[in-house]
Amino acid sequence: MRYWNAPQLEEYILSVSVQNKKALSIATSELNSMRDFKEPQNRKAFGILESRFRSGEDVDLLVIINDWVDLGVFQNETEARRVATCANGDYEFEPKIKELKRIGGMRKAQQDIVKLNKDTQENTDPEKIAQKAFEMAKNWITGSQKKYHSGAEIEQRQKNQVVGEKLISGIPLLDSVLYESTGQLKSTIKATIFREKHGKTRHACWEVAQDLRQGTKVLYITLEGADYEIKDNIKDVLQDEWDPVARNIFIKSGTVDSDEIASAIIEAVFVDDIDKVVIDYLQRMKHPDSRKISENENTNRCCSTITDLCVRYDLNAHYLAQARQPERSIHGYGNVPKVHDVYGSNQIIKDASIIMVGFRPKLLEELIIETPLSPKVKAPDGIGESELPINSVLLKPVLCRKKISCLHKWVHFVDSDFGYKLHRQDML
Repeated sequence: MRYWNAPQLEEYILSVSVQNKKALSIATSELNSMRDFKEPQNRKAFGILESRFRSGEDVDLLVIINDWVDLGVFQNETEARRVATCANGDYEFEPKIKELKRIGGMRKAQQDIVKLNKDTQENTDPEKIAQKAFEMAKNWITGSQKKYHSGAEIEQRQKNQVVGEKLISGIPLLDSVLYESTGQLKSTIKATIFREKHGKTRHACWEVAQDLRQGTKVLYITLEGADYEIKDNIKDVLQDEWDPVARNIFIKSGTVDSDEIASAIIEAVFVDDIDKVVIDYLQRMKHPDSRKISENENTNRCCSTITDLCVRYDLNAHYLAQARQPERSIHGYGNVPKVHDVYGSNQIIKDASIIMVGFRPKLLEELIIETPLSPKVKAPDGIGESELPINSVLLKPVLCRKKISCLHKWVHFVDSDFGYKLHRQDML
């Protein structure tokens, strides 16, 4: 969707930034006055707004109008007031900020391509040309000129939920207990470790379904399955609720290359404005140097690359990790994976704000209990119960950067012919 012509769009951004603090915070974060504002007077007007915001001064309508006139941006108060009020109550500013950024990026790209064509006639070294092209391309999509923020600016961005917004699942046990202080915040990472066939994809798709119900936009990157399998898993959870939210789930499959995955994430940020990324699963991702380094170091580097992107673009990320098979001498709930059972555990521990482990008891014959009505599974010790439904899947947090009351307590799911569901609204 396109909005008006560029000069009108520039004036709208100026106006809404004067009238709405959140719009100003997003605009100063996302836009580059030299690149994105073509009209000289609009570029100067935005620079004044940006300067006031970054210095913590009030951005008041009358003050800004006076500044614009006194500093010669506009010829008179009438013209300055017209620009400052032209938004006329339209506060649907986020897509318009994105559109102005797109226009500015395209204009800069066109200018740089002309320069690059000229350079190729004078310089025949392909490596130098490629390096220059890459540096140019980075400037087509980056945000404001300033690459750092003061404490006051960061606090203001948090208050306006420009960064660090908490994503809501709509499930009290998750929102108020398990993820009360961490795990669902944007710009942070959570990791979930399962052994093979214990339900990592089923669990991730269930969480994504809850996200979609709340309007969250999710990019699901599957490194071992097909895109339609992920779609079917999520649709099975949502049932009749699928159609209204289907446009908010984006699925990437068919690659394990970390550079291609990183490019897909960046594209999804700018094209579809995603909030969350799911990586299923981390150990299958391949770094460009994967043939030269150990499997452990490969996962460390891939983890670091994706984490940097999620922090930079204010995304919540859910890393699924597959644990190595345990030793045969280990029995029962001793088979619950440990954090160091996965390749890349050192980097996961550094990056993740919360790490959980999952376990499907019925996959161990020694945990199955035959009863007259139907088989059950033995419950973990210390939870006050001896048996659980045969199709139980258990999940518990084992490491967390913040103090939480539910550490090492189990969340109880059931995965049966009727679907993957939360079995209890309390923790075991």
